[in-house]
Amino acid sequence: MKNYIFLLFLLAVTMPCFAVTVCGITFADNAFADDIGTYSTGWNSTDIATLKATLCGTTVGDSIYSTNSADWMNILFTDNYIQNGAGYDLVLFEESGSGSPGSIGCTMGLTLNGITKNYAPTWISGSTYVSYVELSDFGIASNTLLSSIQIRGYTGSCPDYTAFGALNSVTVPVPEPASAILLGLFGLGFILFRRIHA
Repeated sequence: MKNYIFLLFLLAVTMPCFAVTVCGITFADNAFADDIGTYSTGWNSTDIATLKATLCGTTVGDSIYSTNSADWMNILFTDNYIQNGAGYDLVLFEESGSGSPGSIGCTMGLTLNGITKNYAPTWISGSTYVSYVELSDFGIASNTLLSSIQIRGYTGSCPDYTAFGALNSVTVPVPEPASAILLGLFGLGFILFRRIHA
């Protein structure tokens, strides 16, 4: 039994990131926004738990919207960064109802680096539409890492935001004290394992 506990611990510490596919697009499993920062109060829900449940993670379907062009919300990536790499860096998911190839959803507004741009998403499946974002379009230098984005409310249409995934994603490094603790626990586990089997 102790051997299995040690092996489970070892697997948990060394577990690599796996790929996840959302609407036919492949991401690293931790590439999606996972928290909400500050936001204005005009969204159809201002309950932080509801906002997190709707906008964080890989699930598309539920959505948040605002009918006010002054509304904004900071979307956070706390266990990964969005990196300005080669090609598109970020995917914005929006729910505009049933569509077909070539259908355009509601325009989404994104602010980065003090610059706001609007994106007209295209239908991808079911009621889900996507826009691909290249960070260079916001004057962000190559290889720069971002941990947050800011979405906008009404942009001439009323976008229903549902998820945000980084195509170019870099895992947030474990802080040094935590690494030392993990290494120490690994060493202790190894010693215990050796004593049990000696």
